[in-house]
Amino acid sequence: MILSVKKISSSVTDKDLKDLFDKYGAKRIDLKESKEKGEKFAFIYIPDKKNAEKAVKQLDGFELKGKHIRVKIKEEGTTQNKEPVKAEQKNEAQPQEKNKLPEKFPYAFFNRPPRKKPIVAFHDRLLDKHYDIAFEITWETLTPTALNPCIDEEAPSCYPKINKDDYSGYNRRWLTIDNHLAISPFTVKSAIANGFANIMGGCYRVNNIEEPHKEDVSKGQYLYSGKYKRYRVAMDGSSKPGIVKEIEPESDGSKKVTIIPVKEYYLDDDLPKGLNLNSGDTVYAKVIKNRGHKPPIIGGISKKSYNGSIELKYHGVFSYKRNSVPHPKHKHRFYTENGSEVTGTIPAINFLPENELKKHVSIGGADPEDKPTKWYQNLNTINVGSFVYYETFNGKVTNIGKNFLFKALFSHEDTVPEESSECVDLTGELCPRCRMFGMTDKKNKDLESIGFKGRFKSSALINDLIIEKSEKKETISIRETIKDENKNKEIITRNLILNEWVEKDTNNPIATQELLPISGPPKPNRRDVDGYFNKTTGEIKGAKYYLHGTLNSARNIHEVDKDENYTHRLRNYAQVARPHLRFTGTVGAENCNLEEIATFIILLHSDFSHHGFKIGLGKAFGMGSVKSYINRIWIRRKDDYENWHLVKNEDLSEEDLLKSLENSLNGITATYQGLKETVNNTIDIINKLDGMENRVLKYPDAGLNYWRMAFK
Repeated sequence: MILSVKKISSSVTDKDLKDLFDKYGAKRIDLKESKEKGEKFAFIYIPDKKNAEKAVKQLDGFELKGKHIRVKIKEEGTTQNKEPVKAEQKNEAQPQEKNKLPEKFPYAFFNRPPRKKPIVAFHDRLLDKHYDIAFEITWETLTPTALNPCIDEEAPSCYPKINKDDYSGYNRRWLTIDNHLAISPFTVKSAIANGFANIMGGCYRVNNIEEPHKEDVSKGQYLYSGKYKRYRVAMDGSSKPGIVKEIEPESDGSKKVTIIPVKEYYLDDDLPKGLNLNSGDTVYAKVIKNRGHKPPIIGGISKKSYNGSIELKYHGVFSYKRNSVPHPKHKHRFYTENGSEVTGTIPAINFLPENELKKHVSIGGADPEDKPTKWYQNLNTINVGSFVYYETFNGKVTNIGKNFLFKALFSHEDTVPEESSECVDLTGELCPRCRMFGMTDKKNKDLESIGFKGRFKSSALINDLIIEKSEKKETISIRETIKDENKNKEIITRNLILNEWVEKDTNNPIATQELLPISGPPKPNRRDVDGYFNKTTGEIKGAKYYLHGTLNSARNIHEVDKDENYTHRLRNYAQVARPHLRFTGTVGAENCNLEEIATFIILLHSDFSHHGFKIGLGKAFGMGSVKSYINRIWIRRKDDYENWHLVKNEDLSEEDLLKSLENSLNGITATYQGLKETVNNTIDIINKLDGMENRVLKYPDAGLNYWRMAFK
């Protein structure tokens, strides 16, 4: 159960709450501070219901560092602080219902309380209450699976050429060992690391390298691949009109702006003859046409009030587009004040000249056929009294533009909660995933590759069937658009030959060669509506876990080889193995505590309903789902370091497995059950399989809703 704790003194720390709630079996403490009220509050997770109720009874009203805290059981379906949602936050994505799949976005990774600790793992000795452990595991493919993002050097290089400058993928992306299909150690480690982070927690990793604007980006490539992202802000979403009241330059080049929100109106006619208006003058007019979220059209401009008129203020001639030219239809702009002032600091990068901005981020305009707009506005020309459009996040102004449709910019790093930021310093604290699987020390500028290699190791997982290439070949046709020097287009059909692999003794099909779309990164949408990180729900969007789909064939992926105008035209060969193949090998880890061992058991063996690892090239499409089984377990203890002890060598139930481990790992059952409860709370969110057998997986159409809805 989760307890809500309020009325907390500003001097109270996480340790104070831990000392207070430990005796009730608290597993997680999340201490927060309300920025608006300046008050601290906390959420305490206590798995045992009786202990949670006991804590409420004994600690509600308890004096802690001079204040009497309020403790009660957190109600379901409320926001974390139960404060009303502000008007400027009403468009933010609301928290998902418990155990309900995301309906509009295929990827999500949920925020966790900070759990970073110093490295306490060694390769030369075992720590107290730590163990070396090894597992012989079997992975069974649940869907067609594109096995490996690795290269078979023995296969000759070839690829389907589409256009002159397009990368289209190579055909050497599979791995066999002595004529057996195999899953590479890198693929195994990556999949287990992602599952480990889903249970134990992990840092959020983003691309924080500044990549400049590229003039030669070709069709299908992603414009914003570096630290800074740009996204479209429009009136139909979060763009709001206002008048600049104050601008305060900061020492770092940023500017604090104060804006008076307004409601705007357009006049499509010339001003009446003899009516001379200056900015800010009061007039009266009638609304002659309402247009939904767009500004109303007015008429009947007069200096005096009359029946049916409304009072407005005049701003000036209406201009639009990034270079602020007069609008051909709407000639004048009027407004009324509409709400309380809002403020916010706009980072210095937004005010850079065009040539300087291009050193940090793409400004668009890469490929004329894709029609991306090259967009730059000199925001330094915005002054007090200027009419602007702005965007807010958590009640603060975050971006401004001269028109209702503008390109906003943010640093990808800003979307990550501070307590979940990437592990970059070996001398600091590391998240559970990096402590187990390793990381690179990015703060050490002298040594490029220094890092912590991690305590986890894996072999390749190998299938027991002997395979060979079939004499049978399949020919598929793909349509290509060819351009000559004068940019004239011609659509041609190209035939491609795809291989098939069969079991040597029976000639049964084992794997096929497919041409899969290359999975591109998600584009940055409006951050405060449906973007990367929602600070209300603690949700970050990115490829952290994947929905599963049960497919009969890789060809279920929508229009993989048919439409030459398909958004993801770039292709990559893949060797797609059939469902229900089994791959066996060994994985292990050094210096594991009980919580880490319990996590591995949950991932690798337990009855984790609907769970499946996502591996290979097809995972973004719902392919590559595998189920894991533990065959054997070996343990090495500190008091008998020279010997490995076999503690499991048969097919055991979950209960019997824990009993057999308890003899060597005292306390593993209680640790396992505590973690399993956390897993069960999100079981219908992570890797759900049920009900997807008949679903066709596809990318969304290009346009404003790109990556908003990936499944229909």
